Amino acid sequence: MKILKWILKLVLIPYIVIAVFVTACLMCYNDYKITVFGDYSLIIIEDDDLGANFQKGDLVVVKKNSYDEVKPNSYAFFYNTYESQVSVNLGKLVNKHEVNENEATYTIEGDYSLSSEYFIGLSDTAVIYRKVGAVLSVLESRYGFLGLIVLPILVAFIYEIYAIVQEIRHPEED
Repeated sequence: MKILKWILKLVLIPYIVIAVFVTACLMCYNDYKITVFGDYSLIIIEDDDLGANFQKGDLVVVKKNSYDEVKPNSYAFFYNTYESQVSVNLGKLVNKHEVNENEATYTIEGDYSLSSEYFIGLSDTAVIYRKVGAVLSVLESRYGFLGLIVLPILVAFIYEIYAIVQEIRHPEED
């Protein structure tokens, strides 16, 4: 019986950590459906269009760089809101124009102007976790979260209610 309890704890602790992390990710979504923890954005690569360094299913943790760190000829992640379709793109910064101390405008290769509001961070400081994004994507999906997080917790909750009712009906004598 002690081995069963030990195995249960061995499975339950990582499950709880994952459930809390996924819930925190969903609660920290920004307007563009990207998880943001402070200055760090968690970007799930959904296609192979971002270049050779990034593959579909990767999780990229991007730190928001200060305006001083952003230099021309750097590659940066940014939100592309073309035709109300939001996507994350990677582009080469050609020029930087500071509007004031808190805001700047960037020119991306191809003469595309980018407000600092849509700037995520530089690819140089990004950390890539291969294939973790595919797993996180499933866990953050509607059915993934329901089936892998909510349903097991609901089953455990119902079992606990059942155990309490059984204890009230048939109390064990000490």
